[in-house]
Amino acid sequence: MNCGGGLARALGWSPAGRTILFRDVEGPLAVWLSGRTGLVVGADGDQLRIEVGANTSDPAPRSRMLVMTPRHSGWTGQSLLFAPVAFVVQDPNAADGDEIASIATVSISWT
Repeated sequence: MNCGGGLARALGWSPAGRTILFRDVEGPLAVWLSGRTGLVVGADGDQLRIEVGANTSDPAPRSRMLVMTPRHSGWTGQSLLFAPVAFVVQDPNAADGDEIASIATVSISWT
């Protein structure tokens, strides 16, 4: 099953360069990520690379690179054109043994 990704590709649409909104986040990144936006800086197959900007209210503000893959088969980054998608969100720079993975519903921020 392909959940809109094929049609989005046929239309020439890509999530790369788009701003996304994180909502309904579960797991270790929930407090930090809920309600934040990020920029899709790369889209390779089912994997999206996201830069989440620094939150000035953080004690040590910094941007963070995250990697996301769809939680359910059949969904892709291109599916975001039509509906919010659940992704597994990981920090590729986490220290060994400190792998961070969360689940988040993500949608395109059209504003």
